[in-house]
Amino acid sequence: MIIFILINIAIIIYILFKYYNFEKTDEITKEEIESYDSIFIEYIKYKDINNSFDTLIAEIVDLSAKGYVKIEYDQDVKDKYNYTIILNVDEQSGKLTKYETLVLNFLFYNKMEITKSELEQRLKNTYKTFGIQYKQMKQSLREKAIKEKVIDVKKEKELPKIKKVYIIISIIIFIIMGILGTINIININLYEIGIFIFEQILTIILLSQASFYTNKGQNLKYAIDAYKIEIENKEFFENKNTMQEIVKDKEFAKSVALHINTLAKRTFADNLGVVDASYAGKKSAIIAFIFLSVLVTIGLIIAKLSATLPKDVVVWIYILFAIAMAVMADITFNKKK
Repeated sequence: MIIFILINIAIIIYILFKYYNFEKTDEITKEEIESYDSIFIEYIKYKDINNSFDTLIAEIVDLSAKGYVKIEYDQDVKDKYNYTIILNVDEQSGKLTKYETLVLNFLFYNKMEITKSELEQRLKNTYKTFGIQYKQMKQSLREKAIKEKVIDVKKEKELPKIKKVYIIISIIIFIIMGILGTINIININLYEIGIFIFEQILTIILLSQASFYTNKGQNLKYAIDAYKIEIENKEFFENKNTMQEIVKDKEFAKSVALHINTLAKRTFADNLGVVDASYAGKKSAIIAFIFLSVLVTIGLIIAKLSATLPKDVVVWIYILFAIAMAVMADITFNKKK
């Protein structure tokens, strides 16, 4: 058992060095970050995009900053936060990226303009109304990331395979140890089994969360993390900026894509996005908390049972527990946010 524990330690060190160790390259400037489209920034930051209010709002503001749509606010002071979004580009002109075209088709289906209330209606349930386009958008962003040498395609393909093989081998080892322990060919120490199980689960989590970025991609992500910290307390209404000016601000688009909750964002489309914007993060945290709680609770129960049950029975309980936790870790930490 000690040999298996040491092998697992070596595997963990190998994973950390291969998938979590990146060379620090030249510093990426704020200007370089802002040169990227907002949803591409979101994709790099979170290794994905959420089919959500924020993703679409960020893209609308980006399109406004580029002049592809016009956001015209009502001149009536009583209704100064009401607006109309007007299409301002020929969608067949070739100027647009695929994900920009997808958003425009979603917004302006058989129309040349939409009102604020129509936009909010469309944003109420993007998971249902934007599902197909969202998948196409994500694929388009992945292709862009590969072209920009942000994603390491080899890592992206090999990580799921390595994890699958590791889980299968782990289960086989547990079963063989259980059989050999039951027929007294080997002597199994319950504490050593506990350490081994912990290592197995940790390894699966590390493989699930491992980065498939290139050095350039990982450094870009670090720069985006710092950029988010820099702008997360910025309020766009400072210096008496109006919404007419704010919706042309690329930094505002970036803040929305990075799920920063500002008064300007709430003003643009009321409060529809507040829950939706933080949903993915809260869901991920709750899932992780539940998983760890289950792990600790079952571990304590097994530890209690080990004092009363025959050793052979306890060994098999540990084995079944390890297999179940390995599968749970794979499902939990590999689930899309």
